[in-house]
Amino acid sequence: MRVVPPLTGHLDMALSNFIKGYRNAPMFQDRAFPRLPVLRRSDVYWVYGKENLQNTEQTLRAFGNAASETRFTMSTESYNVHSNALKATIADEDRDTYTVGDLTMDTVAMLQDKNVLAREYRVKALVTTSGNYASGNTLSLSGTSQWSDDTSDPRGDVSKAMARIRLTGQNGNLLAVSDDVFEILRNHPQLKDTFKYTVAAGPLNVAQVAQALGVPEVFVCSAVSNDGTATNGFIWSNFAWFGYVPPSVGAPGLLGGVGTEGRVGPRQLSFGKSFTWTSAPGTIDGYGVVIARAADPTQKADIVGVDWYTDEKITGSDCGFLFTTPIAAS
Repeated sequence: MRVVPPLTGHLDMALSNFIKGYRNAPMFQDRAFPRLPVLRRSDVYWVYGKENLQNTEQTLRAFGNAASETRFTMSTESYNVHSNALKATIADEDRDTYTVGDLTMDTVAMLQDKNVLAREYRVKALVTTSGNYASGNTLSLSGTSQWSDDTSDPRGDVSKAMARIRLTGQNGNLLAVSDDVFEILRNHPQLKDTFKYTVAAGPLNVAQVAQALGVPEVFVCSAVSNDGTATNGFIWSNFAWFGYVPPSVGAPGLLGGVGTEGRVGPRQLSFGKSFTWTSAPGTIDGYGVVIARAADPTQKADIVGVDWYTDEKITGSDCGFLFTTPIAAS
């Protein structure tokens, strides 16, 4: 275990690595905002121009003449990583009577689940704001054009989004929809007609919806949250997004957690990135679990805290396409 400054307890390396792998499922955050490791809390990053896509110079050179000169332009944007932290108290009496597992690990998992949940809401706020997209990369659906209408044309709408994403030089590869939108699409007459001679009657599955729409992958945003009572609800609703997401690497979630730890390189094109401060104090790669004895010894308890240093930013607004109100409100 690594020692951190006095009065803050100790950094638990094993549990810090544990929260890096644990995931609440399924979340859209690591698909739209893969993680970019950074070494400073705040800094600027380079934004390249689009000279590599411009045919503005004469490449043909007469013998003996100098070649045409060109260069690429660069500008800067900034990020500022925030600490996302939570803590919980574990009483000695509760630890002594906890017989179904490791109370500290289960507490860390709960705190990290809440941290991941908060990040999903931050991502949702960015992704669902029309003003965060390049001009022409949103489509407002209403009336009979909404996919909840049997006469609508979801395949044609997605094709429009594909054409916009192709202007970045990349082919869009992910359609993300909320659970309610997916239920509409899997029963849509236009999409089901694709399989009328090959598949038994009934709703389509995820792979079939993707095939019918001509997209490489459909991701259903099914994450839920609780309102503090007994009521659960979906985080995402009436949501549809198409875009390019870069290939990511990661490890399966621990303890049965689902998903991967999406990471991305600094030069990879992406609608968004999560800048993760990997050298943040009291963390392992930006994630930390600190355990300390409660200040009052009569409390007979440990304080367990988790910390996660990230900043979610839109870095390629033309790499995403938002469908607003894709279905009629239920």
